[in-house]
Amino acid sequence: MASTGTSETQAGRSQQRGQETREKVIQAAAACVAEEGFAAANTNRIVERAGVTWGVLQHHFGDKSGLLDAVLERGMEELEAGFEAITIEDDDIHKRVARVVDGGFRIFTAPLSLASNEIEVNTRALRADDPRHAENLLRMNRRVEGLTLSALTEALGREPSRGVYGAFLSALRGFVLTCLMTRLKLDFRRERQTLTKMIVEASR
Repeated sequence: MASTGTSETQAGRSQQRGQETREKVIQAAAACVAEEGFAAANTNRIVERAGVTWGVLQHHFGDKSGLLDAVLERGMEELEAGFEAITIEDDDIHKRVARVVDGGFRIFTAPLSLASNEIEVNTRALRADDPRHAENLLRMNRRVEGLTLSALTEALGREPSRGVYGAFLSALRGFVLTCLMTRLKLDFRRERQTLTKMIVEASR
């Protein structure tokens, strides 16, 4: 008869393996959507990339809709962690703003973020009558706006004007849209430098 300690250890390992498998499927779905497009991201393709069976996907997410919701939620978690990790400390305002612009670009164009945006666009008509989904999207959008505004405020030392903040957020979303449309890994280096200068000059 197994001891209580042994049973708890086995249960812990099983739970850890389950979490690792769940994360593997989420990452595979995100990569599939980001790299191949929403239409190509069918469940067969996702389980193939993840190296699991349909039964495993169903066990963890129920169906494809549940998996897409998990990708959106995981994307939001990664976005929050990304903004929290940006180091803004510097005496030079250009360097502080550049860190936010470059960090925002990196976060917004990460595979999970790209996948989340494509999922939102391609499922909006299908879920238009789902109040829970609509509320989730509004909640996530408010969180994104709060994170970007907070980071830019810290970099500038004061809250930016609505025009400056709007241009910053629109530029980040424009980078995302271009990446999704072209399927190319673009760095937008000159555009980011120009955006940084514009924010600093317009905030004087």
